[in-house]
Amino acid sequence: MIVEIAGKKYQIVMTDTKSIRIDNHQDPPILYTSANFNLTTVEQFVKNNKINTLISEEIVYADEPICIFQQNYLIKIIKNQPSNKVILKNKTVTIYCKKNSNYRTQLVLWQKQFAMNQLLDVVAYWEEKLDVLLESIALKSLSKNLYAINQSKKTITFHSKIMNLSISEMKYLIFKAIADLFRFTSESIHQYFPTAQIIQDQIAYTLQSCQQSD
Repeated sequence: MIVEIAGKKYQIVMTDTKSIRIDNHQDPPILYTSANFNLTTVEQFVKNNKINTLISEEIVYADEPICIFQQNYLIKIIKNQPSNKVILKNKTVTIYCKKNSNYRTQLVLWQKQFAMNQLLDVVAYWEEKLDVLLESIALKSLSKNLYAINQSKKTITFHSKIMNLSISEMKYLIFKAIADLFRFTSESIHQYFPTAQIIQDQIAYTLQSCQQSD
């Protein structure tokens, strides 16, 4: 199949791989691409190659999406780039990788920062709603509980497993951590979450299910 992109003709050859590559030594040039890619993706690939002809760009999609707060994000890897960066758009995480760099390292760092930004947004919401102020929060692996509070420093450390929860479960857990930190009464907690015990049971079930699937 012959298509015209940016005023130039290309021959499209479908392959079984999840990548795109171009052979400029043929006339017309040959674009080897997955049948799952739409024409817009292929066009963008060609335009990127025109910007930097010294780089042999390759687009690959990860076999499995990444899941954060029970939201799935497609992983798109663009190899042989001038610099490393990660961009999120329309539920797709695009990872730009320099030559010989490991995209998984970038993905892990981005995932933690993305989750932290989500937590900060919810913490800010509860701070305003409850008229309280935290000094800081952290996200890391904990030995037992889903969060640890420091009364004197007014800080909360959340277990990295919190990323396995749903958005609603995460919002409740942050509220509960703040309530514990500022020693809210059970009546106050019930005012905001009358079904608190049910949510806690849901959280326990979610984490147990995640542990069994690992």
